[in-house]
Amino acid sequence: MARLTEQMAALTEVRRHTDQRIGELAEAQRHTDQQIATLVLSVQALTDDMGKAKGKAPEMHYRIYGSPFFGVLLRRPQILSMADLTDLLDTALD
Repeated sequence: MARLTEQMAALTEVRRHTDQRIGELAEAQRHTDQQIATLVLSVQALTDDMGKAKGKAPEMHYRIYGSPFFGVLLRRPQILSMADLTDLLDTALD
């Protein structure tokens, strides 16, 4: 009977240790989930920023160097600022 009591005490200790370790692992998993969520938000923000940068790159290139593609259709094309474009449209409407 004493041996059975010792075995039960040992099993209880193993169970307590296992429960503690499972709790630690669950906490570590929650921490990992939070880090992944933060990482996902960061990647989405970087993706949005990169998309904006890629969209502006051709425009900046055309502003600086012009474009040979437009040269076939247009002579001396110019990039207009929004203020210049607004002035031209206002003049045309008047």
